[in-house]
Amino acid sequence: RLGTGQLRIDRFAAVEINAVNGLIMEGAGSLLAARDLTATTPFVSGTKGATHGITAGGALKLLAPASGAQGPTDAGLGASLTFQGARLETSSTIALPSGSLRLTATQGDLDLRGALSTAGSSRTLYDITRHTPAGNISLRSETGSVNLHANSVVSVAASGPAEAGRLEVAAPLGQLSLRG
Repeated sequence: RLGTGQLRIDRFAAVEINAVNGLIMEGAGSLLAARDLTATTPFVSGTKGATHGITAGGALKLLAPASGAQGPTDAGLGASLTFQGARLETSSTIALPSGSLRLTATQGDLDLRGALSTAGSSRTLYDITRHTPAGNISLRSETGSVNLHANSVVSVAASGPAEAGRLEVAAPLGQLSLRG
């Protein structure tokens, strides 16, 4: 878990995080690594209303392990997560029901091999079902391309009659590549 507050890691060429049971953000906070950061985790999620950012001065990798937890069982609604690195690669699942997700590569490609979801959800209490609208996903590469590889999934789907979310993709100096 990453909780409230700011954590800055300097003077290391690379930082590795192994979160075999998932990486869950809670409260408001940030993690900044001066150079490369690799997090090996099956999924990333947030608690209700969490606001977090992870930034790497070098490459940022969110990699799925060979085995481990499949996904969050109770992700909170409305979390807002931002990931930024010189190059960004993810094969993990990032699940933020009705949330906001922003991935930015500042000096190279953004490579997506996992699943990203800010889809809406349904909750039933007694005999009443409530649907939440989907959130937003932003994928941006400032100097390279945005590559969606085979088996990658991006979802801003609505739940029931609620509104669908918004997907924004920008690669002003590159291209969007759908490789699946």
